[in-house]
Amino acid sequence: MEIFLFILSFITGGVVFTTIYITTLTSKLNKRVTLMDETMEKGYNLIDFEIEKLELDVKDVKSNVKGIQIKLAEDGYAKISEINKDILVIKDRMKTISEGISIDKATYNGEIRRLNGMIQNTTKMINTVRDDPNTLSRY
Repeated sequence: MEIFLFILSFITGGVVFTTIYITTLTSKLNKRVTLMDETMEKGYNLIDFEIEKLELDVKDVKSNVKGIQIKLAEDGYAKISEINKDILVIKDRMKTISEGISIDKATYNGEIRRLNGMIQNTTKMINTVRDDPNTLSRY
């Protein structure tokens, strides 16, 4: 019987310590949960405020877009597509002219090289004739 009471006292003491430990953990967790709930509530309030700001900004953007559309309609923006087509035609013509200029430039460069070669040959001939003693003695 004494052994039984001795074992029972250890079990009872363990239960008391376990109960105290569980109670402490529960209170700590409840404090953390409360703190987390408060933080989440502040976050939700901040998000709601930002959403309201964004909605106001979207309304402003929509009104600006409508105003721009009205101004464009007054200015006759329907002709914009025609202007864009004309710009594309002009762009194609400019490209064709640019290609033609490039071809002409290559041709001119070739002619300039040929003429430079001819000038060098003529200069060489003049120097040869000028330095030739036979030609100098004849004239």
